[in-house]
Amino acid sequence: MTDHMRDIRPSPSAVKDVSGPKSNDLIYDISADITVNEGSNVSLICTASGKPEPSISWRHITPSAKKYDSSEYLNITGITRDQSGDYECSALNDIAFPDTKTVRVTVNSLRHLGSVELINHPAGKMDGVVCSWKLNILV
Repeated sequence: MTDHMRDIRPSPSAVKDVSGPKSNDLIYDISADITVNEGSNVSLICTASGKPEPSISWRHITPSAKKYDSSEYLNITGITRDQSGDYECSALNDIAFPDTKTVRVTVNSLRHLGSVELINHPAGKMDGVVCSWKLNILV
């Protein structure tokens, strides 16, 4: 074989190690999508790891993109229908690209549309009947 046809291989120090995980995932656990009734308390969790340790933040994906305190837990007390939607957890450290995952929170609205009241009268006596209606509908 002539010199110009030799098999050329890079030296071991020039080869990038690509073994191990193929992604930049920092988040390894996040709450499943959830459906709750209006007024309930909601707790979402997002856990991540990496070196250095990533910081975690939450935001409600809306036009205003409301951000929450940075923590692996997002607690919402007395959730309202307006707080329905997607919540994004973001994990970031100084080395990897940010990792984001989303949880969908669906809030059933309990609307009071009226009430029904039945009055028991002793047998044979019908002085009057008071009627109104009450209907609770989950929307």
